[in-house]
Amino acid sequence: MHSLVGVFIKSDKEEQLENSTAMIYPFKIIFPMNKVRVYYCRNRYERSKWLHHLKNAVGYSTIDDFYEIQVRL
Repeated sequence: MHSLVGVFIKSDKEEQLENSTAMIYPFKIIFPMNKVRVYYCRNRYERSKWLHHLKNAVGYSTIDDFYEIQVRL
């Protein structure tokens, strides 16, 4: 079991399984000391759901959550 304190959560580009037409949808949890764990989902919706719940659990936010970035004035 890992603590999620201080982690970064990152969605990765979808990948095609070797010798198959099936796609997998990875995301990474990057722990302190750069320990990376990659998790795979079967579809975009499932990955989106995991990312949403994980980000809510750790209080994860980005600047885009608070500000709208536009053209410089």
